[in-house]
Amino acid sequence: MNDAEPCYDIAHLAHVELLTPKPDESLRFFLDVMGMQESARTGDSVYLRGWDDYEHHTLKLTASKKPGIGHFAFRATSPAALQRRAQALQATGLGVGWTDGDVGHGPAYLCTDPDGHNIEIYYETEWFKPTAALKPALKNQAARYSANGIGVRRLDHLNLLANDIKATRVFLEGSVGLADRDQQELRYRLYPRPYRRQGTLPPSHLCRRFARTGAARSRHLSRTWRAYRNGAA
Repeated sequence: MNDAEPCYDIAHLAHVELLTPKPDESLRFFLDVMGMQESARTGDSVYLRGWDDYEHHTLKLTASKKPGIGHFAFRATSPAALQRRAQALQATGLGVGWTDGDVGHGPAYLCTDPDGHNIEIYYETEWFKPTAALKPALKNQAARYSANGIGVRRLDHLNLLANDIKATRVFLEGSVGLADRDQQELRYRLYPRPYRRQGTLPPSHLCRRFARTGAARSRHLSRTWRAYRNGAA
């Protein structure tokens, strides 16, 4: 038996919390248009998942006065990996500390990136358990396909706006533990001064670009879906 630690400390992007000043309208959009499923709700938050998301939830909608991202989370590959990331993040001075977790997952370490986005990393998770009606025919799927709305399958990636691409990339790779999958050099030469910047576009699952206003915020949240014909993939 091989007890060696995995090569990477971060397994995947786990979930995103979106803040919304219109919680009822936002919930209807994600349920009826995007075709997501409600996993739970508590306080001002509702937890949602795509039909093939295998964790408790991948989207947390929280009522707020202004729209934005409350936080986004990564799942570590092991308990030891979580401890390593916590120590590395604490050393940067951007660590916030430990929490007892949230609905659907266990203890998490909180930090902020150089632009002020809230990030949490956890390991213990609640796996989605389908009912008899949602039990999939294929073992590599979390649930049976639900023909509701668009029918988004799972969380794919998060695109954030950032002021300093290089500082953010160094932080994500060196402290959070992400791997750089792609870089695109962007040059702004024919625009006003706020656009005259140069940087790179790192990881494909967590992309960042320059904010035109100078403030860091979300550009888009992407989910994948598949077209089904006659009930078959």
